[in-house]
Amino acid sequence: MGLFSKGPSITESCSYAIQAFGSGILKLDGDVRKRVSPVALGAVKGFIANQSYTEQEKNSSFTMFQIISGTVGVIPTSQLNTYGQARDVKEMIESSLPFDMPMMIMGPIRMVIEEYITGQSMAEIDYKKFDKNDARQLVHALMTGIEIVNTRCVQEPKKHNQNEVMCMAHLSAVVAQYAKEQLL
Repeated sequence: MGLFSKGPSITESCSYAIQAFGSGILKLDGDVRKRVSPVALGAVKGFIANQSYTEQEKNSSFTMFQIISGTVGVIPTSQLNTYGQARDVKEMIESSLPFDMPMMIMGPIRMVIEEYITGQSMAEIDYKKFDKNDARQLVHALMTGIEIVNTRCVQEPKKHNQNEVMCMAHLSAVVAQYAKEQLL
């Protein structure tokens, strides 16, 4: 981008990241969505609360997420202090996206998120047990969102830039913390 190029604002970039995660939640099976929606809403509400938005922007962003994710009417879980948590998740996403061969990078991102949530290395995680846990279902939705952001940033870098990756990384760290503390 040139010196005078105008890209999306940080508010728009965060909205795009929130939309992508909402799409991931919507793609979950209906029963699973019902179980994980309060935690997803709590995470998004906490993420939005940490942004320097006006009150109207906060409300609009949260309502947008509810509509996109199919969670209108669901009550979010209680707020957590996520400041400084899940740094590995945030750093992995920021350092690896956008990547033109997503199949190569999505696996390592998933691994870092799952290791953070479970507190175990990949070799130690009991995947038979973890597969049945709602935290893993939230990881599936998060990975869908990360893939959407990666694809948009690769295909349209002027409309979807590194700010969107940064917002998705921060959102992912918040979601991972909520999954760890409220679903595991």
